[in-house]
Amino acid sequence: MVISIGPYHPGNPELELIQQHKHTMACQYEYGNSKLLEELYRNVKRLAKDARECYTHQSSVAKFNEEEFTHMMVLDACFILQFIYL
Repeated sequence: MVISIGPYHPGNPELELIQQHKHTMACQYEYGNSKLLEELYRNVKRLAKDARECYTHQSSVAKFNEEEFTHMMVLDACFILQFIYL
């Protein structure tokens, strides 16, 4: 199974199923504590500019505005943390 983490494969139809799982796992991660996801989002948003600069292929992050990039990073982070937890 291939999982896209970060901005390298947006919109790839072959990876669409895993995108749906990311949403499910993000909900599982924050289950019962909606403030956790809000706090994570605020923290990621604060660091989003620096995070964008870590990608060597700037064209891959240029496709996303700040809000979309932050949302993607939070979703991926929740997915990874929930995957590890399970």
